[in-house]
This record gives sequence, structure tokens and C-alpha cells, in this order.
Amino acid sequence: MNYYPTAAIITEQRFGFGPKLNDQHVLTLAEQISTKPYIDTALQSLPSTNNILVQIGQFNQQRKKLKKSPNEKRAVQKQVNQFFNLSYEQQVSARNLQTLHSSNSFQERLIQFWSNHFAVSADTRKVKPIIAGIENEVIRQHWNGNFADMLQATIKHPTMLMFLDNNLSIGPDSKLGKKRHKGLNENLAREIMELHTLGVDGGYSQQDVIQLAHAITGWMVSFDKQNPGFKFAAWAHQPGDVMLLGQRYAQTGIGQGEACLKDLALH
Repeated sequence: MNYYPTAAIITEQRFGFGPKLNDQHVLTLAEQISTKPYIDTALQSLPSTNNILVQIGQFNQQRKKLKKSPNEKRAVQKQVNQFFNLSYEQQVSARNLQTLHSSNSFQERLIQFWSNHFAVSADTRKVKPIIAGIENEVIRQHWNGNFADMLQATIKHPTMLMFLDNNLSIGPDSKLGKKRHKGLNENLAREIMELHTLGVDGGYSQQDVIQLAHAITGWMVSFDKQNPGFKFAAWAHQPGDVMLLGQRYAQTGIGQGEACLKDLALH
């Protein structure tokens, strides 16, 4: 294939990952925006985040039962480590094959751009087996759609909730907070404003971080095989209105945090 000086090929190299060898027709960037995404069979064969959460939940139950049997507990932990490593390797391999085989590399580069925007790290071990969930289950659905929808789905994804410990964030005045005397985790709220929406110089204050953290308390992760994935726990949600960036958001349960995210996306 003669790569030069076709404008479409040069554009694909500059804004994508370059055309495939012997590709007879390279789509323009505009065509790739509206073309149905290519999904490699390696990606299609990956287990869903929810399926992996169920498996993790089963491992957790096994370890609890073996609390007084250290040798058996170590054996289970070895299985857990192998499962985590294998899941991670499968996800990395699938992404590499997806990038290699896609004939719409500008499209793929955009997807990976948004995945990087909502970055998570496998160095945080607990999300290692579900590290690609946001990219494969959220970004690939919303990459050429509405940013507000992408933001909502990303923040609710178990990988993001676990990566930044929001699944452990409890409203101090909630039923659970008063019972356990545990409270707020600001990690996700801060990242939402600093990295995902407004930017580090976006004009928000520490008080805004706290208020957003209140609004998304109770956004947790279920490992239950009957209903795995995102769950809203009303008993862990901070009661009362929140004041974010000068605007009041009434207490509407899960809707309070959703309204905050929608306005931050449109800010």
C-alpha cells in the first residue's frame, strides 16, 4: 500500500494510530465519529465487571469462613492473587488486540483519550481485576455522545467507586454513620472537580469538595451475586441539602448527587 500523500492516511497517522497495512479504504475522521465502533473478539470475551465482583465476593466469603484456619486461608488467598493477575493480563491483552486490529484508529484513540481523562490505576490492587471496566463498559458506549452522560456512568462504575474509596464513604449523620462512627471520604469528590470537570483552578473550595462528597455518600458497590455492581445505600447517605458552588441541592437521595454531577458537567 502506498501510504503517501493521501490526505486521509496522513490524518489517520496524525490523529489516530495510523492505517493498517494494505487497508484499501481509510475512513475520514468525520466518518469514524459516526461509524459503529469495532469491538475485537478478545474484548467481547472478557467477563463483565459485575461477574468479576461476584467472584470477588465469593472469595471474600471463603476467607471469612476460614478465619480460624490459617493454612486454608492462605491457599484461598493464593487463588485470589492468581485470579487478580490473570484477569488483569486478559484485560491488557484484549486492549492491545483491540488497538492493533481496529480499522478506525482515530475512533480508538478518542476512546483511549476519554479513558485517560477518567484515569484509574491497577497499582491500586483492589481494582486490578476490573481495571478496564470503565473503558469497555462506559467509554465505548458514550465516547461520541453526551459528556454529562459519560460522567454520570463513570462515577457510578464500581471501578471508580472502589479506586477512590467512595464505596467506603459514609454520611456522618446517616443511620450507618451514627451507628459505626465512621464518616466521609473526599477522594472521589475532589477528583471529580479537580480532574474530571472544573480543573485544579476551577474556582471550587474545600467546602465545595465536602459538599459534593456529602451528595455522593451511599454510592457503593455490591458483591452480591443476586445484584452485583453499583448500589445506592440510603442508610449511608448524608441527610440534608448541600450547597455546591453557590447552588443549593435538595435532599433527593441518589438524585442529589446526580444533579450535582449534571451541573458540574455543564459548568
